[in-house]
Amino acid sequence: MRETYISFTKAHCSVLAVEGLRAAIRDYEEKHGLVSEKETTTEEVVIRLLKHVMNPMAGLDIVRTELVTKIEINEGSVRILIGLPADHQFSSAIKEDILEKVESLWNIEEVNVLFTE
Repeated sequence: MRETYISFTKAHCSVLAVEGLRAAIRDYEEKHGLVSEKETTTEEVVIRLLKHVMNPMAGLDIVRTELVTKIEINEGSVRILIGLPADHQFSSAIKEDILEKVESLWNIEEVNVLFTE
């Protein structure tokens, strides 16, 4: 049983590493104008980016741990609701990571991260 768990953990970490590398390459290309076809920002695009923001309490991303309660996109603005109190010990770190990921989108001018509890 333990060997199966270790193998699963290694495989899971490998998949996360590949996803992280792809996201970093895409981010670099977007920031440096190397992407020939720019993807319109949709909720799915934002969710894909938020899957790379860790929930330190669980060791998984904020999407899988259901901290993201709502995403609204409106004319260059993204509003993300997070199910944590604003004064939680990890709120500022999570917010900073979200801003870093989402502000890099080519057609987004404003990102608001709000805490709902």
